[in-house]
Amino acid sequence: MVYCINPKCKQRENPDTADTCLGCGSPLRIGDRFRLIAPLRPLDEPSNSEIFEVEDLRIGHHQGSDPELQKPPRKKVLKVLKRNSETAIQLLKREADVLKSLRHPGLAVIHSDDGYFTVTLPQRKKLLHCLVMEKVPGVDLRTFVETQGTVDPTQALSWLLQLLDILDYLHQHRHLHRDIKPSNIMVRLDGQLVLIDFGTVREVSHTIVARLMGNEVTGLGIFSPGYTAPEQVAGRTVPQSDLYAVGRTMVFLLTGIHPLELDVDAETGVLKWRDQAPHTPPFLADWLDYLMESLFWQRPPNATYVRRHLNQNLPVPAARRSPRSALLWLKLINLGLFSILLVTAMLWVQGHRDAQRTNPQDGIIQLN
Repeated sequence: MVYCINPKCKQRENPDTADTCLGCGSPLRIGDRFRLIAPLRPLDEPSNSEIFEVEDLRIGHHQGSDPELQKPPRKKVLKVLKRNSETAIQLLKREADVLKSLRHPGLAVIHSDDGYFTVTLPQRKKLLHCLVMEKVPGVDLRTFVETQGTVDPTQALSWLLQLLDILDYLHQHRHLHRDIKPSNIMVRLDGQLVLIDFGTVREVSHTIVARLMGNEVTGLGIFSPGYTAPEQVAGRTVPQSDLYAVGRTMVFLLTGIHPLELDVDAETGVLKWRDQAPHTPPFLADWLDYLMESLFWQRPPNATYVRRHLNQNLPVPAARRSPRSALLWLKLINLGLFSILLVTAMLWVQGHRDAQRTNPQDGIIQLN
């Protein structure tokens, strides 16, 4: 089976022998190099992009002397944007640039001749923006838990250390992932974890609360309910935001329950998950709760700090927080956010009223 790359096509499936789509006439060989052989998520899923497994036909169909090109067709992953918003295109290009610049066992590889490119279709006025990269063999951690059940604490600790190592590398290179969750983590056949989907990655910087009202935060999936840290929802992402998401991910692996389905202590803001994973030793549970503190400055300072303490079997520092002071800070943050939004709304209303006083024909402002 071969799939049509055109998101608007009504008949995406085609026989292997077809050169053009039977539904819309689009070419089935992309750039005379790639052939889409399977969607990696449902095509009708509400998303800004489609993900396919593809064959690189340049490899295995080359008659030259390069032994690398004479190997069987290599399986890769192709991401295709369905909507050409400026922000989505920028994020796709950024993902390609970042992955090309990084090399770590826990990251997917983009080779020098892969990456970002565009496709022109006769039946489509707009370009298709695409990204091709290595296909990581294995399953994502959400699928792993759904098919094989929860992981034991020993495995969880091992995977936690792997994720911290990946984050340590990313953060030292001044990159934040911003969308860590079980479905964005692959486990290879040898047990190595690989962090995928860098479509939301950005350089380390402090954003402003005003971004809460922009499309980039809400429109492109940067907010993943249950895993995204509170300050990131409010438009400010810091390295500890990734640590928070790692902690929530580990809770899912240990309990098999989505964080949104777990209760939260009304007084402290602590996720109540330990009863769902009673075999988790307090040492590990305490560190996970430390990663998931509601306020980012009460979490560990960085991934290096957590790795060092875990490897040395050191407990969480005793002086972490006062539950009542944490609750007070949460109330103050909420009050601050509400005040900002209220002032913004008042300024908008005032500006709208001022605009209505202006005669658009002669530009004269009507004074009361």
